[in-house]
Amino acid sequence: MAEARSEARDAWWREDLLRRVLRNTGLLGAGKAAGAILHLAGLVLTARLLGPAGFGMLMLVRSYAQSASALAKFQSWQTLIHFGAARADARDRSGLRDLAAYTIAMDAATGLVAAILAAAFVPALGPRLGIGPAALALAQLYCLAVPLLASATPTGLLRIFDRFDHLAWQSVVTPTVRLGGIGAAALGGAPLQALVLAWLMSDLVGELFLWLQAWREMRRRGFAGGRRPSVRRALRENVGLLRFSLASNASATLGHALAPLFTLFVGALLGSAAAGLYRIAQMLLDAVSAPAELAMRSFFPEVTRLRARDATRFGAIVARMVLLSAALGLTLALVAATAGPWLLVAAMGAGYAPIGTTLRIVAIGFVPVLAVFPLETALLAMGRAGSILVARIVGAIVAFGAAAILAGRFALPGVGLAAVLGFIAAFAAMAAGASPVRRH
Repeated sequence: MAEARSEARDAWWREDLLRRVLRNTGLLGAGKAAGAILHLAGLVLTARLLGPAGFGMLMLVRSYAQSASALAKFQSWQTLIHFGAARADARDRSGLRDLAAYTIAMDAATGLVAAILAAAFVPALGPRLGIGPAALALAQLYCLAVPLLASATPTGLLRIFDRFDHLAWQSVVTPTVRLGGIGAAALGGAPLQALVLAWLMSDLVGELFLWLQAWREMRRRGFAGGRRPSVRRALRENVGLLRFSLASNASATLGHALAPLFTLFVGALLGSAAAGLYRIAQMLLDAVSAPAELAMRSFFPEVTRLRARDATRFGAIVARMVLLSAALGLTLALVAATAGPWLLVAAMGAGYAPIGTTLRIVAIGFVPVLAVFPLETALLAMGRAGSILVARIVGAIVAFGAAAILAGRFALPGVGLAAVLGFIAAFAAMAAGASPVRRH
């Protein structure tokens, strides 16, 4: 019996697809790890320079722009991979270029409209979200980043071409530029305006880096040139393209928008200082979910190709990835609950001690947050983006509804508990939607 279990366990790691996923995850992870250290350094320096109130204001300003970009982001990388991976493998230069033209058009249209509307609504929405009068102009300035933050075409192209190293380098470029800007702001007395500009420029440079690398990779692989790309031809030659892109965009947009929107909601409920403290907890959640997200970035192209070849193997691999992600979430939850509050105070100062209890509560959500990634990827590969959207909506309703009820009585810990309840609800809904995967 023990020998059989050992053979089954070894079979997990002999799986070629999983080895490729782990290899690409390692590439992304190395960049993310280096970037996380740089990002943490920038976060700590900013928090110390501004204090809890100023730091909270900066996070609200950035969250406003992130919310706008997340709501506008067309998630074109999912569409590119779903329809373009096979075309890239077949060296269909014209077909891939048509798809890229379609996603670029969607990125540009939604990004520009979102930037204009977001900037226009700052005076009306800003005070309601906890953004002070002195920071309203800064929020409008940060909306300049929305079109680039909302674009995802270069990410999709680099994933199709298996150039995860470029994605890893972006994780280093962005926080490096940010650290340089923070240093310059510190020399000038570290006003809020200078620090907002430092964060804004780093976001812009990081996104432009990806566009440059994607363009260079297209040229290197011979996908540049040829007949003029056509959005109409892409729609005509890819059955279900518009339906899939709209559904995947709605679900992924909601998923990416929830974090900054929830931060703004906390600001409206408890004020800017509480919003800044919760944003720290959210950043920890982002950091621990990064390994699973990285794995899914490399998993998606592989599993999309696999499903068409072997449905049974597809279901078995998805189940393995769910178990691995859940185990990783449990491990990281124990580490965060034990050491997180102490490390936070040591790094940022005693003024951030009130976040300790909330960090421990949010850590409970690591398991469902990480385990949901393989389910979402499987549903995308099956073309069932609508099931993901339903799960996101369920999670959002639970999280925002619980926060409105619990914040008044339990303050920030109540908000953390509401977030965890939302994570669990989203996972349960996603698992229900993915039941056809388990039947393969």
